[in-house]
Amino acid sequence: MITIFIITFLAGMGAVLQRGRVLTLARHISPWALPCSLFGTTAQTLGMSIGGGTGHLLITLSAAALTSAAYALRRWPGGPLLVAGVALNALAMTAYGRMPIAPEVLMRLGHSLPDGTVLSGSKDIVADGWLAYWLGDRFILALRPVSHVTIFSFGDLLMIAGLLWMAIAPLGTSYKIQPAEEE
Repeated sequence: MITIFIITFLAGMGAVLQRGRVLTLARHISPWALPCSLFGTTAQTLGMSIGGGTGHLLITLSAAALTSAAYALRRWPGGPLLVAGVALNALAMTAYGRMPIAPEVLMRLGHSLPDGTVLSGSKDIVADGWLAYWLGDRFILALRPVSHVTIFSFGDLLMIAGLLWMAIAPLGTSYKIQPAEEE
């Protein structure tokens, strides 16, 4: 949840600081991006709540929808990083039905849970294997003053980098938006 807050905050700050640039860029977003985003977030929320085979199907559909929505931003500065991050997270969540977290990561936090355990209040599931280790949540950020721990995946880091680039990239000649091809 903190990851979503951080990403939203950074994107919002970028939008406030560069209003004119965001309006210029917004004209280059496909009309299907918003419906895909809304469907993706709804399907993911329902999939996490329902669980089982139906939940996994909803999460798979949400991964496809959110990747499609992110693809609409591919021409923005930082857009390719955002798309790559969403796609990596979608791949991991589609494979496991939730975001995998390797047992080794939990051990670094002082926890030991068997594979297949869904972490309470989280989108994560304990999973073993190379895909879980490389694409799952694995980078630990401990905020000691507020006693909070957040764990990021490589996809999360790419998304944050892409959003930061969107927020701070100057609208200059090196960052002109490529013209949209006919789809």
